[in-house]
Amino acid sequence: MPFQPGHSLNVTHGRARDSGSSPEYRSWNHMKQRCLNPRCDAFPQYGGAGITICERWLSFENFLADMGERPNGTTLDRRDGSKGYFPQNCRWADNTAQLVNQRASSRNRTGIKGVSWVATRSKWAVHIKRYGRYVLHVRVADFFEACCLVKSFEANEKASVTVNDRGLTNHTLGV
Repeated sequence: MPFQPGHSLNVTHGRARDSGSSPEYRSWNHMKQRCLNPRCDAFPQYGGAGITICERWLSFENFLADMGERPNGTTLDRRDGSKGYFPQNCRWADNTAQLVNQRASSRNRTGIKGVSWVATRSKWAVHIKRYGRYVLHVRVADFFEACCLVKSFEANEKASVTVNDRGLTNHTLGV
């Protein structure tokens, strides 16, 4: 429907800026596209996989009231990637916090992020990258040992990421 002055559907949230919409509005809109628009490239991994948006957050004003302004260097993140978008499961997080929270790639055949089989060496490779460089890269003979290395690394990394009362992260892991 085109813009019609005075029409009830023309809702202004006051978040537009000279360059377009606000960062919060863009995050909200992208969330909706991923979950609700079957033509969106990311829909199969979100809406198509059962990731939903709580009814309250279908309104931008409610989303903004619950999430607050987006701090610089952060994007919308779900604490539990298997659950949908709702206030208790979402935060503004930087890339490091989100890397810790990622699930294994759809190409991953082991089901464990950072573990792969190296057939030419008959060993399991453990590889974790942060900021474009390897912080853990070893080969071991036992799959269980490889999984334990990854889980131990992730547990130490999560312990080094703290969340303050505004949902911002502080990192003490020097990677």
